[in-house]
Amino acid sequence: MKNIEERLNSSFDNRIHNRSFSLSQISSEHNQMKSYSIKYPDDAYNEKKYMQISTERLRSINKERKQLQLLKKQEKMRTKRLIEKEAQKKLQLELLKKKEREQKNEFILKKIEQRKIDRERSLHEREEEYKKVKNITPMFEKLRKSYVESHELPELQKKKEILTSIRDLHQPINFKEFCQHEKKWKKNRKSMMKKLVDKRKEMNRSSNNLPYKSKFTKDYLEQEAIRISEKLHEKEKRSNYRVKLKHYGKLVQHTFRPEISKTKKQEIEAMKEMYPNERCIIKSNERKSTPSNASVTPQKKHPYRQTGFPRSTNITMPTKKKAWKKVNPMVPKEKPKEESKTSVTVDYLQDFKKKRSKKGKKPDLYYAQQQIKRHLKKNGSMSPKEQMDEVKNLSRALNEKAEQKLQQVMVNKKSSNLIEESNNLIIDSINSKLMLLQKI
Repeated sequence: MKNIEERLNSSFDNRIHNRSFSLSQISSEHNQMKSYSIKYPDDAYNEKKYMQISTERLRSINKERKQLQLLKKQEKMRTKRLIEKEAQKKLQLELLKKKEREQKNEFILKKIEQRKIDRERSLHEREEEYKKVKNITPMFEKLRKSYVESHELPELQKKKEILTSIRDLHQPINFKEFCQHEKKWKKNRKSMMKKLVDKRKEMNRSSNNLPYKSKFTKDYLEQEAIRISEKLHEKEKRSNYRVKLKHYGKLVQHTFRPEISKTKKQEIEAMKEMYPNERCIIKSNERKSTPSNASVTPQKKHPYRQTGFPRSTNITMPTKKKAWKKVNPMVPKEKPKEESKTSVTVDYLQDFKKKRSKKGKKPDLYYAQQQIKRHLKKNGSMSPKEQMDEVKNLSRALNEKAEQKLQQVMVNKKSSNLIEESNNLIIDSINSKLMLLQKI
């Protein structure tokens, strides 16, 4: 557009320059003529002609000027039209280019999006393939696993079992586990014993309640019943006799109460009068029997006060010899060898065995209970009420024996065996009663 405008302006300027040059030439000629007429006034005729010619020329020049102005306007209009056309063309071209660019951009964007979609799809497919390939175990791993399962694992299991067995052998027994095992064993034993007792009862019932009985068995059962009744009658007699003796002793104590002899009383009063400042310690059974003296701390008694003699008497009292210790405590003892902590093992079973061997065999506390069971088994034909009465009588007899032993202990205070025997008899009577309660 700029080039076109420059060209049009240059051509138009050239034309105007040519016309202006001609006009300037005419005006210069006219001025020369004026000066000539002034110099030469005789030539008036020529002057008029010249003026006419100049006016005509001026008119022609004015026409040309007007024509030039019109031409300028026309050329400007043309240039404007051309410029507008060219501008419209440019706009159209720019719009077309924009459209093409937009189309290209859209096409490129579509291509990019399609490529992205294709890439994502391909990546997803690759990931899935990779996962599949990853999850698939290779052949060498399969062979290794099969070899481990078939050969190595069984051997390791065998080794573990051997090691656990060795460890269990060398490991000490846990006391809590031992106690729990003992409780379980006792429970199982009780349940098994109950089952055995029930079976034996059923067997005894079936054997005792037979549909047929021989004459020999009948005679034997009658004789046993007579013998048991006689024994029970004798025991009842003995128990009644003991009760009567106890009652008689109580009556005697109540009627004939013990009294202090007057002679002894007089002797004690005389001793008090002779030695008023000295206090004689009189032993009395009443003080020993009172529980208040048990809490008091025992005081050291003077040797003269034990006998009741005064200090002035020349009686030699026996003195205790000082017991010298065999081992001198001032001599330093040898330090025991410290055993390593890892090598020390505690065997609880051996400790229990040693304790039992030290204590010795305990007396069979349940001997009477076993005897009652045997007695009841022999007399299986007895009714449950009769069995209860018999057990009651036996427990009563055991209590009476225990009371007799206790009386013997009161007489002979040094006999400790009698106390143990009486305690055992009382425990046996209690166990027999408990056996009755279990049956009920």
